[in-house]
Amino acid sequence: MFSVMNTTGLSWERKAQWILIVGWLAVYSGLMVMDISHSVDPKKHTPWGCAAAFLFALAHGMWISLDCRITNRPVGAWRFGAFFLGPLIIWIYLVAAYRTRALWMIPLSCLIYLVPVGLLMFNLLLRTGPPIIG
Repeated sequence: MFSVMNTTGLSWERKAQWILIVGWLAVYSGLMVMDISHSVDPKKHTPWGCAAAFLFALAHGMWISLDCRITNRPVGAWRFGAFFLGPLIIWIYLVAAYRTRALWMIPLSCLIYLVPVGLLMFNLLLRTGPPIIG
């Protein structure tokens, strides 16, 4: 008996999730770097920072909506939780939906969040110079 396999790899929904993640990384990182570069007072944000915060919330809501569609689960309050609480709700969702697979998915998501943080730290280092110890 022959089995029918998906030879193309990922479904279009999974591809859309990865495109969303990569697009979010690029745009969010760019907006945050522009926010830091254009701010006169480090305690105040520019419109770039406000756009980055909205994109941060929107991308989390979109990702969880796509994942619920893929796994055939009702979206319910997950989308709104992800929109307002971001990574925390995403991690709770991963544990609830994927159980033991969340053990590698959560650290992977932490690495994804470290990309913009690393770019911001690099930009701040270039802007202010290395810290002087002593």
